[in-house]
Amino acid sequence: MDDVTISSTDRVELNWPGKHEKVRVFQTDEGLWDKEPVSHKASLRGLEKLKFFPGSIPAEASILLSGQRHDALSSLTRSLGPVFRFIYMDLPRLNVDDVATAFQSASSLRLTTWLNVVRNFLVEVRELLSRDGVVAVHCGEDESQYARIILDELFRDKRVATIMWQKAYSAQNMPGMKSFTDTHDLIYVYARDRDALPAVGLRRPPKGYANADHDPRGAWKAEHKGAKTRRENSDFDTFQPPYRWKIVKGELPAGLWRLSPYTGVIWGVPTVAGTFKFTAEVTDMLGKSSTKDFSITVKSAGEPSPPGDIPWIFEEVSPKGKLRIITDKLPDAVADKTYSTIIFADGGIPLKVQKLGLVPDDTGILRKPR
Repeated sequence: MDDVTISSTDRVELNWPGKHEKVRVFQTDEGLWDKEPVSHKASLRGLEKLKFFPGSIPAEASILLSGQRHDALSSLTRSLGPVFRFIYMDLPRLNVDDVATAFQSASSLRLTTWLNVVRNFLVEVRELLSRDGVVAVHCGEDESQYARIILDELFRDKRVATIMWQKAYSAQNMPGMKSFTDTHDLIYVYARDRDALPAVGLRRPPKGYANADHDPRGAWKAEHKGAKTRRENSDFDTFQPPYRWKIVKGELPAGLWRLSPYTGVIWGVPTVAGTFKFTAEVTDMLGKSSTKDFSITVKSAGEPSPPGDIPWIFEEVSPKGKLRIITDKLPDAVADKTYSTIIFADGGIPLKVQKLGLVPDDTGILRKPR
């Protein structure tokens, strides 16, 4: 067999019926995708419903377009031209668990309609990219092979990267499964002109950007969120924090992060020995409040007290009487060692009663809504 030499101008193309017809793709009121031949009237479609936001037009103004997507892209091409440095496209999915949200076609040739829709959009997008612009095309695994070939055809050898987007944190384990869990989407990044792109090295984020609230545990991490499926033997009730908290006077020892506004927890690693006084305020569902003075003594040596239990997490707490803070004294802390404690309250109308579907009337008594 003779060797085959492939030149730089050769390419693999994906063909389907009516691919090269000049059509306008649109979506019906029922959400079905369809196509129609491009008429002279359609080619002269005006720039109606093109708005700037806000009303004035500063340099950073946004543009709002309403109507059919294909018409919107065409309007942008004629009104602005190739000025966009980044365009993101989330392609419609062919197969998803919720059939109602999957790609719907007015034709029985569903895949053919999908290919026409995607190619028409990408042709318009290509004309909107500036010389140093890129398009990021987000798709599922079922659409990836078609999207990649269309992009390779339209953008030739201009692929910049393929990004894996993790959309699930754990594998499913359903009876009768015959395929692996789909845990990732793909994002294909293509350039108008790769030679015009700037360097892609990651910049160091601004100080504090990844941890804006200065949580001493560091930046937030997207960790395991648990299985999606439910089983009766693994179900248990948890209840939201019943009150809201804040410090209205004084301050915590240096190194103790804050008084959690949702749980009343104080946590951190104190750095300076001494006694620190502050006033805590608790608020219930009706906005009524109560305050109490506290102090935390930070010792220079020793072991801190272990954190106590939090009864309202797994048990119904029955409030009695007026809202009040029932914690009398906070345990001592030790410098440079982790400290954790919680302030408790009772009475009033705790937020957890919302779970029961009850609402307070004008007198503050909880009743079922009519």
